Order: sequence, then C-alpha cells, then structure tokens
Amino acid sequence: MRFVLGFLFLFLTTTLVVAQERNCGTEELLKLKMSELEIQLERDRFEEWLSNQSIDQVRTRATESLDEDIVYQIPVVVHIIHKGEPEGAGTNIPDEQIFAQIESLNLDFRHLNADSVNTPPQFRALMADSQMEFVLAKRNPDGFATNGITRTNGGTIEWSIRTNTALKSLSYWPSEDYLNIWVAPLAGTLLGWAEFPTSTILAGINEFANDNPLTDGVVVTTTSFGSKTLYPQGIYNNNFNEGRTLTHEIGHFFGLRHIWGDGDCSKDDFVADTPRTSDNYSGCPNIGQGILNSCENGELSMYMNYMDYTYDACMNLFSLGQKDRMHTVLNNSPRRLSLLSSEALVPPPPLEVVAADIINPGSGVCRDVFTPELRVANIAITPINNLEVEMSLNRAVIQSKSFDVSLADGESAILSFDEVLLPDNGLYQLDFTIVGVNGGIDEDQTNNTLGQQVNYSQVFTSLDESLTSWIPESWATRSEAPLTQWKLSNAPNLMVNNTSAILSYYENSASDPDFLITPTLDLNDKNSAYLLFDYSYVGSEAISDEFYVLVSNDCGNNFTDTLSNLTGISSRETGFPKSYSPSGPSDWQTIVLNLSDYIGDAIQIAFVGKSNSGNNIYLDNVKLKEAGYQDIAIKGLINETGVFKDATGKIKLWIENSGSTTITAVTIKVNSNGNAIHTITANNLNLLPGDRQVIETGLDLSQGSYDLEFELDQADDNSNNDSYQAKVNIYDSNQTIPFREFFNDDSWILDGSWSVSSPGDDVTWQAYADFIGTKSFTFGNKGLRDWLVLPPFDFSETLEAGLRFKYSYAENNYNLEVLRIWASTNDGESFDHLIQTLAGDDIITMGLAFDFIPDSEEDWRDIFVDLSSLAGEESVLLAFELTDGDGNNFYIDELDLFTSADSEAISLELGEMAVYPNPVNGLYTMLTFSLNEKQDIRVRVIDMKGQTISDQILTDVINQTYPLELSSELDGIYVVKATGVNFDSATRIMLNR
Repeated sequence: MRFVLGFLFLFLTTTLVVAQERNCGTEELLKLKMSELEIQLERDRFEEWLSNQSIDQVRTRATESLDEDIVYQIPVVVHIIHKGEPEGAGTNIPDEQIFAQIESLNLDFRHLNADSVNTPPQFRALMADSQMEFVLAKRNPDGFATNGITRTNGGTIEWSIRTNTALKSLSYWPSEDYLNIWVAPLAGTLLGWAEFPTSTILAGINEFANDNPLTDGVVVTTTSFGSKTLYPQGIYNNNFNEGRTLTHEIGHFFGLRHIWGDGDCSKDDFVADTPRTSDNYSGCPNIGQGILNSCENGELSMYMNYMDYTYDACMNLFSLGQKDRMHTVLNNSPRRLSLLSSEALVPPPPLEVVAADIINPGSGVCRDVFTPELRVANIAITPINNLEVEMSLNRAVIQSKSFDVSLADGESAILSFDEVLLPDNGLYQLDFTIVGVNGGIDEDQTNNTLGQQVNYSQVFTSLDESLTSWIPESWATRSEAPLTQWKLSNAPNLMVNNTSAILSYYENSASDPDFLITPTLDLNDKNSAYLLFDYSYVGSEAISDEFYVLVSNDCGNNFTDTLSNLTGISSRETGFPKSYSPSGPSDWQTIVLNLSDYIGDAIQIAFVGKSNSGNNIYLDNVKLKEAGYQDIAIKGLINETGVFKDATGKIKLWIENSGSTTITAVTIKVNSNGNAIHTITANNLNLLPGDRQVIETGLDLSQGSYDLEFELDQADDNSNNDSYQAKVNIYDSNQTIPFREFFNDDSWILDGSWSVSSPGDDVTWQAYADFIGTKSFTFGNKGLRDWLVLPPFDFSETLEAGLRFKYSYAENNYNLEVLRIWASTNDGESFDHLIQTLAGDDIITMGLAFDFIPDSEEDWRDIFVDLSSLAGEESVLLAFELTDGDGNNFYIDELDLFTSADSEAISLELGEMAVYPNPVNGLYTMLTFSLNEKQDIRVRVIDMKGQTISDQILTDVINQTYPLELSSELDGIYVVKATGVNFDSATRIMLNR
C-alpha cells in the first residue's frame, strides 16, 4: 500500500455487481497530493517512528504487568449524507441498519465474529481480540445528549474522492473527540476511504502530510454500510454486505496497511505475523488457492485478514501483530489518543448548564461603550431557575450578577449585563463564568467559562506601517487556534536586517485561518484611496498556501468582502524546496489595491492566511495612499549574480511601479566606482500600479569587475527604493572542457576567472586551506543567496557532458540550506536552466555539528551531475546558488567538468592513470587520467620486445577517459606508457581474448 501521513485510502467497487473485487485507488490519490519521492520519504519516516513507539511499548510490557482485560472505547458519530429521502428510505438509511453496522464492527474487533471458525488452523493462534469497542456518541459537541447519528441532505447524486472536503464539510464533529464516519452514495466503483493517523508533535513524520483534522475519519458507501446478517432489511452490495468495508477502513484509520504491502514480495505491511504475499486476494479463495501469491513456496497466505481484498463473507481476523500496531497508534498519535478521554463517551449529567455564545460584543467594537450579552443553555434534564454569572475584563472581575431564568432541557436564554466602558483603544480579553446554578454548582464546570478578545480599534486617516515591532498597538490578530501564526521575522528587503510579518506555514500545518487586522481606516474625507503592501511568497513544491485581503465595515466583526486573493501567487518565478525567506528587494512584490468602493466608509483590512503546509508568507510596508502617489522601485539585476560573458545588451534591470499612479517614463543614472558612466531612459512604459518591467540598461562594459550603482534620476514620493548597488563581473573568452579546479590555493578567485557574490551582503563563498565554502552558520543571513559562478565554457564540440564535485554539510537544526546549480546559455542575460537541487536529507553528509568545518574524508560526499542538456552550446555559464538558512556551513571541493556523462567513471587520485578492464577481453580498453593541470599526453603501447606498436597524442588531458583500441594486437602482455609536461606513468596490461 502506498502509505503516507494525512492522505485518504480509496477502494474501488461496483455497486450491486456480483463478480466484483475490492480495488484500491491510493496511488491515483497520492499523485494528486505529492511526488513519488515525498510518498516514499513519509512512508519510511512514519514506519521508523512507529517502530520506535512499538519498541517503547515492548519495554513497558517487560517492566509492567499488562492488563489484558482493558477495552478501549472509541466514540463514533455516523453522518448519513443522503439524497433527500425521508428517514429510513433509500440513502437515508434507518437507525437499525446503523446499529447493525456498529454491532458487526465490534464483533470483528473483539474477535467475537461467528465466522472466525473458518480461519485455517495455521492462523488460529494468531487471531486477535483487538480490545477495542466502538460506541455511538452520547453527547454532541455542544454537550447535548445524542444517539451519535446525524442526517444531512447532500444535494447531489453521488460523491467522489475529489469532493472529499465538500462531503465532509456538510457534517463534521471535532475529530479530537469523535471518530467521524461519513455514509454517502459514492461515485462509480468507490467503496470508501479513510484518513491515516497523522501528527504535528511527533518528530519527523509530518513534513509532507496534509494534517487536516476537518477531513479526519472514514467514508463508506451507503450500500456497503450495515450487516445483512444482523439487519437483512437493508439494500446491500452483494459481496460487501457484512460491514467489513468499515472494519477494513477503520484498520487504516488506526495505522494498518494492506496485508500485501501494495507491491511484490519486496514490499511489506510492517506486521511480523502476516505472511508476505506478492499481491492481494479477491473473491473467496480456498486453502488450495491461498498459496498462489505466496512469497515462500507452499506458505499459506492470510487471505482471510480484514486488510486483504476478499469478499466480506471470507474475512474473519486481525492478527496479534496488527493489534499491537493499532494499539501503538492509539496510544501515541494525538487525534487517536484523545478519543480515549473524549466526553462523548459520557452522557450529559442530570444538572448541566453551558456558556454557549457571546452575543455582544463581537470581536470588534466601534465605540468605547457596549452592553454585554451571553447566551446560556440547559443541556441536562433538571430545570434551571437561577444562575450566578461573573464577567471579567482582562482577567479582572468587573460585574457579578444573579439571573432568574426558566430553562427546561434543551432551552437557552440570553443574559444581559450592565454597560461596559472601555478606557482606551486596544485589545481586551472579555470572559463570562457561570459560578452558580440553582443555588449550587453543576456537575461539569469545564464548559462554564466562555471568553473572547475584543478589539476597540483606533481610527486612522493615514497608514504607513513598516512592521518593525510586533504587533503594532493599533493592530490586532485573530485565530480560532490557541495561538496565531502571525509573527515578526527578519526578512531581507532593501536592508539585510529588515523585519516583516510572517506566517510560518512551512513549519506549521494548522488549518485555522490567521487574521492580521489593521486599525480602522477612515475614508470619509478622501477622494481616492489605495492599499499598498509588500508581499513575498514561494510555494513548496506543488503546494500553495492561501492568502486573502478582506474588508470589514462593521468594526471588524465580519470580513465579508474579498479585496484580493493571492492564493498560489509567488513573488519570484522559481519554487523553493525548504523554508523560504526573501533574499532582497527582487523577492518582494508590491501589491496595489483600489479602495474606491469604500470611499465615505470606515473600514478595517484583514490579511488572512491559511496553511496547506506549503511555505512561509511575508508581509511588509502596509500603506494607505491616495491617487497620485508615485513610487518607482529599482528591484535589481535580472541576473543577480552580476556575471556576464560579453555584456552588450545583456545587463537588464527589474523596475516596479510601487505607487498608485501609472508610470510612463523612467530615467536612471548609472555610476561605476563612484563615477557617472551612463544614463538609462525608458519611455512609453504604461507601467500600471503593482506591475514590474524589464529595462534595457544599454551598458557595454569591457572585461573586468565593476561596482555599479543604479539611481533613479527623477523625483518620486519614496526615496528608499530609488537606488540599487550591484557587483558586476564581465568575463572574456571561453574556456574548454574538460576542466578541473581543486581549490588548493586562492588563484581561482584572484585571476578573475571565477566570481562570488551575495546581493545585499559581503559574506559569501571564501577560500579555506584546500576547499571553498560559505559561513551559513552565522545567524542573521537567512534567505540570502550566495553565488559562485564558474568561468564560461564552450560546449559546442561535446555530445555529452558531466560535472562532478565533492560537498560537505553537517546536520544542524532543520537543515535549511539549499544548493541549486544553474546554467545560462545567453551569456548571463539570465540563469534560467535549473540543473540540480540539494536540500533536506539529500544535502547532509554527516551528523550534528555546529559551525562545522570538514576535517576528514568521511565528511565529504561525491555527486555527479549530467550536463548533456547543454551539449552543443557555444558559451555556458554555470553557477552554484547556496541559499542561507542559518543552519550550517557548506563546502565544495574537487570540481571536474567532463566531456562525457558517465557517472560510473573510475575516480583516481591526482597524478594517477588507470587502464581498465585489465585483463582485456575485447577489442579495446579504457584509459583514465587524473592530472594536476591540463596538458597533451603521448600514449604508447609497447610489446614485450620493446617495440612501439601504437603511438598517439591526446590533447588537453586532465580528467578524461579515452578508449584505447587494441583490435589488431595478439594476446599477450603489453605496457601502456603515458607522458606529458609533468606526467609520466606506465602500466602493464594483458590481452586475453
């Protein structure tokens, strides 16, 4: 089974067809969510965690007596999603069918099912009572008594895997307290699916998972829900009519995998006592057929296991190993463990009142005076006639009142308090606590207190917030989660030490929306108004988080208008595989939104994010401006490395209209080393607010290095972004491959043939004793990109090419450094060919270390990169981009460029030559060199009489492998001798054909 945290298990079937089989669509579903690599990574991480938890349980059992009489009770809610039929008809199945399903489920999990007598003798000792029972909930999320069944008209004929979220949103109870089971008419051949256990607090098992509590639970198609034996009146699927679909799915819910591991004999379900099989079984096999998929000759498969694909009538057991696995998950995975202590298992007490809703005030108030109102409800059988309630403001009691009421079971009332006067603008905590009921106290006081934050917003007619402190006193945050995900973060922009607001969604998968709310903006006296802010975001792989700009005109209680939806919009073109941080101004996009529809109103703006476990979202420089606000921002070079081969027409700038009025012309001065050298004039731009454009600089620079400053030569309303400084290096002639650089001294940088840079920062690649590296461990440079650009190379004579180098990086914290290798085939106009990425576990070469410097061969790892896609190009620039994550230092050594793409080529020490294979049994052998410098090599083949039988010159040799033809030579012993300017080597070979 393709297994990963937070995804659904899908089973294909055909309704009311006799000769059908169970079939699984997991693979199809997973491909919609993540890559094959992510699937495998999460499978391995979860199994490692589960194995460790199991080991801990074994240790516990060795030291403590295990109570074999304990039975875990699981509270269940069954959501019937029907087509509008009356209760008990069609898809709106009767209560009795639901009760029959729960009874059948418990018989299976307690191993009380009558058909267990059909288990083959070989497996009877492995049959397990799982010691788990499923109980229909006795109270609903509001505390009222319930039978554990809800009924909802789904308004559609059928449901599919793609409408999973919509289906479950129709009726949902908190998955921390209830096992949600949705019963609905499913499309086509669907039998059902389930969510696998997930965790946000168990290390290493949820990096890619969609840990969404709102979809957690099990789905079963209507015609496979129930038991024909226990309730024969139902309409059932012929082969799946004994409730085993739910048994199977709940097995997945508690961590069980398909018994054949969804693969051949190399795959496993990670349960020791279930024999490995090469495939699933279907139908109703007999013992003779039960060896067809065996991975051991003659070994009987456990085809009758609930986690195989046979018909309901032919399933009859969980194994002892599966029981242990389910118990491990139940006692460790948070939304499984919390079910054991759910109040849903206990009916409401005889005397019980709850603080149900705060009617007034809302989350925001426009005036300093309000009249508080609280709704209370009686959820028990005893009538309520008197309540004592305290009201607190910022945790201090300000009112204590007695209310005479008359509340029967299920009734509610609204209690009004005296007016409250707020002393000043700001955020307040308002709480209500029921301290007395009918002259005493009720039996459950956990639901007697209800509170919320109330924001009495300041009113502003202007706004220019750079978010340098957190949070601004006049702003507010809001979330239904215990803590908002809005925080303050270092985020390089015009300055390296710039700060901004951040939603840390790469590290947090909480699904509650996070609101960041401005103070009240008074637009009464304005003729026009625009909201401007800086935004930076790049999704992780194929995952996009949600981000909205919403408007409220009722004091911030309801944000009903969507001003902008930036979901999935990135501020830079290329994705980022780890925790993202902007590197400088080019990574920020100014968003300009017209507020003309709200002129004359007082409004509040909310910046709202919702995590899909993608990546971090940054917000900065929030402004309220009127029409005519001009701001031209110079964002930087298109090629931020600043390295070009022949700069004519190649050096280009990003400019952005960061204001509220259209820009038609721009003039920019260019200074070099403090001297004016050029003026850039761009006319007829029609650059709309928020848009970017590429500007041709017209610079024609000769070979050499330049410190350039691009400066806006016209007035605008924001001078902070009117200039940009860049180091530019112009290369001259191409070098040829093969090529080698072992960094044994610093000549690689001194001769100007290489370039290093980090826009906005002076700390970048540097030379060490005999390798190069970056000081990425240094705190405060997160997000900055360190560029290492090789000399230009001529690939025009190559049919294939390869790059090999060594790198070293020690694990530290979250391993946030990312190395990417880029190529430019347009002389540096842009680096737009992404060749290779190293991130996460792939970048680590050794264990935990701090401010790491490699000191042994074991610290290094070799990597080969195929560059054949660049073959035939006349001029290629290669660049290493190391994105700093404040994690650890990164190092490179022994870099080779080859005229071949053979990743298996033999690796030699410097100054060595090798001939292989040897003995030679074909028409030729291979000759490999590893030299200190490029040179011509004379290669001679000499026989045992001292006669030279082959003599050739190999040009520009340094690290290549060449074929050495020996087709005309007789069998025997020969000497291969190679000589060059500073190389002399000979080796003996044997021809034996």
